[in-house]
Amino acid sequence: MPYAHQHAPTRDFVAAIESIKPTTIIGVSTVGGAFSQKVVEAMSRINERPVILALSNPTSCAECTSEQAYTWSKGKALYAAGVPMPPVHWQGTTFVPGQANNFYIFPAVGLAIYATKARRVTDSMFIEAAHGVADQVTPAMLAQASSIRRSRTSSRPRSSLRCAWRSSSSIWALRASSGRRTSRR
Repeated sequence: MPYAHQHAPTRDFVAAIESIKPTTIIGVSTVGGAFSQKVVEAMSRINERPVILALSNPTSCAECTSEQAYTWSKGKALYAAGVPMPPVHWQGTTFVPGQANNFYIFPAVGLAIYATKARRVTDSMFIEAAHGVADQVTPAMLAQASSIRRSRTSSRPRSSLRCAWRSSSSIWALRASSGRRTSRR
């Protein structure tokens, strides 16, 4: 596996970062503050744009806040949280943190599986769903989200899942515009 590395066990997160040199850290520990200043600074030393995903929720359990990630990385971090976070103003730049939550994918995948009567759920279905979410992001949103660059091939196959995803997105948009509740949280 290209993402797996042989490494001796360690309890020193910063030492592990400096040794393994990850481009992304993903927090799902529900340990508030697990991404300390030293952790974010280490990620920033080894990456031009370190990806910091503090996905635990509620906010009190997030591994770090958006303000901490942007401040400690000196504005270099690409940050997303599992909950909405407010924009951060740092040295004349406004950063709008992303929200990375399975809420955006699983309802559409469930509807698509039901609508297409799929007998198997494959990795490619989730990849298509992720592309569907990404397609909802406008160029203006990308520009505001600290110059995130997307690169995707334009020769993706269109699948029944993708069509069902588009249909479910339209249904959600209609419900949202009518003020009806679109999900349970």
